[in-house]
Amino acid sequence: MKTHTECRVCNGPLAEVMNFGDMPLSNGLAATHEDAINAPRFEQKLLICDSCKLGQLSLVVDPEILYKDYVYKSSVSGVFREHCAGLAESLGLCSYPERVAVVDIAGNDGACMREVLEVMPDIRGYVVDVAQDDEPASYSKLKEFWNQATADRFRETHGKASAFIAQNVVGHVDDVQEFFRAVRSAITVDGVFVVEVPSFKAMIENRAFDTVYHEHVSYWSVTAMTALAGRCGFDVANVVYFPAIHCGTLRFWLRPGTGFNHAPVCVDMIEQEKAFFTPGWVHEFTEGSELDAVRLGFMLRAIADFSTVIGVSASAKSNVFLNFTETESFRCGTRIEYLVDDTPEKQGKFSPGVGIEIKPFTTETVSGADVALILSRNLTGALTARLRALGFKGLVISL
Repeated sequence: MKTHTECRVCNGPLAEVMNFGDMPLSNGLAATHEDAINAPRFEQKLLICDSCKLGQLSLVVDPEILYKDYVYKSSVSGVFREHCAGLAESLGLCSYPERVAVVDIAGNDGACMREVLEVMPDIRGYVVDVAQDDEPASYSKLKEFWNQATADRFRETHGKASAFIAQNVVGHVDDVQEFFRAVRSAITVDGVFVVEVPSFKAMIENRAFDTVYHEHVSYWSVTAMTALAGRCGFDVANVVYFPAIHCGTLRFWLRPGTGFNHAPVCVDMIEQEKAFFTPGWVHEFTEGSELDAVRLGFMLRAIADFSTVIGVSASAKSNVFLNFTETESFRCGTRIEYLVDDTPEKQGKFSPGVGIEIKPFTTETVSGADVALILSRNLTGALTARLRALGFKGLVISL
């Protein structure tokens, strides 16, 4: 374990935003109800850098613990697959040398790389992810964490790559400066580095406290990402905002450069953040989040007295919410019969901390329920449509 007392990007001072107490690992699903209830817990405290506005956790859990039994599969989400298809099309419009290689760092089960190969079938594709399986694929699999040593081996074996993709991984990395410099050492001079991160500003605006968990050690502002890119020899060529992905996602297009030549849109967003992070926002976020949780908890308790309630999605977000609301005054977890989820690796297991069983997302598991509580708010529309398609006729509630 590692405790942070200064910012991992700019070494600035840190201030507390919200203390969740001790929480279980959100993706630490258990084989039995008892094991889930007794899951180990770790401090979960959200901090912010006063200088660059990087949100970050006070405690970093060892990655070997976090990812040893990692069951998240990105391709399960149709919304995310469509998002990856859009990224692949944009990447295909960039100019590259004749022989091009694309590296997807922490590409999970290859959801994005498969889309890239559809657009650019002649490229050499590599997915670097310690948690991926050994099944044959149309791309090469490197089962490693990305760092400078991995970058050196890649460059010596395969040469430099013309494009790197890092979707929803930079927020998981403790030493982000090594991560970025490793990419800088393995990318061609005219290459592109596409980085996607959930927006810290959007998280605060939407009071999305359920996106705070141990895997996410950082929460990114445009200010912080620009500072990191500049320190590591990248210019920000463009920034695109996607409000429907993870309650708000930022896509940064970075190019090797001086670290000082950033796009006007980047400068404009930094000015917007200066106006947003003013005195009072911390209180509004923490008090608002706690009030949202209490209201939903008491409503769920009242409904569950005369209805059968199921939870839709066994995501990390759902486990944050269930454990955050598991207090003496109201216990959401005890009001939910079971969770439904499409990921086969999650089915038959139990959610950490509260011990709710996870079942397949089918007509059989949803038709007998009266109330469906959607626990992945960013997928409310798609999950509601799925419920109705499976014949669910009851009340749908979302966080």
